[in-house]
Amino acid sequence: IFPAFPLQIDVVELIENPGAKYDASGNAGIINIKMKANKVKGFNGSLNLSAGQGLYSKTGNSLNLNYRNGKLNWFLNYGNRFSNEFQNIWTLRKYVNSNNQDSVLLEQPNFGKNSQAGQNIKTGFDLFLNKKTTLGLVFAGGLFNRRAKNYSEINSMDPDHNIDSSINTWGDNNRKFKRGGVNLNGKFKLSESSELAADLDYVSFNINGDQQYQTQLIAPGSDILATKGNIPSRLKIFTAKLDYSKRYKKFLLETGLKTAINKTDNLAEYYYKDNSNAWQPDLSRSNHFLYNENISAAYASVDAEKGSWHWQAGLRYEYTSYKARQLGNAQVKDSAFKKNYGSLFPTVFASYQADSNNTITFRA
Repeated sequence: IFPAFPLQIDVVELIENPGAKYDASGNAGIINIKMKANKVKGFNGSLNLSAGQGLYSKTGNSLNLNYRNGKLNWFLNYGNRFSNEFQNIWTLRKYVNSNNQDSVLLEQPNFGKNSQAGQNIKTGFDLFLNKKTTLGLVFAGGLFNRRAKNYSEINSMDPDHNIDSSINTWGDNNRKFKRGGVNLNGKFKLSESSELAADLDYVSFNINGDQQYQTQLIAPGSDILATKGNIPSRLKIFTAKLDYSKRYKKFLLETGLKTAINKTDNLAEYYYKDNSNAWQPDLSRSNHFLYNENISAAYASVDAEKGSWHWQAGLRYEYTSYKARQLGNAQVKDSAFKKNYGSLFPTVFASYQADSNNTITFRA
């Protein structure tokens, strides 16, 4: 559901063998996206504009500004995208009898149209206090709205394409997405061979969704059956981590601590009605889910290279604590569960660079 915006990407790095430094959930591989660092002094920037026209129009634009002077580097990246899209689908299903002859045909044309509007912004600064200390503050936010309408028709026909009955369905599906986050970071060079890095992150997601559908059999006096839903979701994540690295003559030592707090609040309210009734709550489908999770971790790893060989060994410990509650209603009972546990995640691998195109990796 998230739009793509032009970003100042420098390198996309694939880490095939992530070590103990990374979360255990990412041990199958990690994509590390490194952004461009503007080192040009003074004020500079760029503006990109794009537009397209099909049946409907669309546009995507970005603005990048940077100011670097002395001990201060400030940046701002803004992007937006606005578009209208449609899809037109026609489906014909055939059902055969025991003699392998057509008995019933279902014709299902469907038309949908949606509009999307999205905006992203990222701004912040780096403060170079001295040759050994750098502090940074970054804010990132995004807005994304999507409105979708669709209409479909189901025609039941005999083998000669004579319509026996028709059912029409109309639908609206809307979603508003908001994201905001702040990062405070610092790098401290303790010596020529050692460094300490600290990060504090807080991010909040707010998603408001609603939907409404109605169905009617095309026949005199038939009811219009309708359903609607209100589906808001809230997610808040706080993380703090501290990483220390020291390069010795023959190997690199890395160690650190991390904690992450995740709070989720998902609400789903559904209703139904027909021609003669007001909206009634659909308690069998409605639910309210609350989830809190804390993960704390500590790790240490050693990395070494010699000739065509590369070795790495590390150990990560994670302690997880979570609790969840499913709120009930007149039809569904409350339920809750919680769990606390600790896990060790050892990582060992060795790789041999046979030539510029081939690498042999051994992982345990």
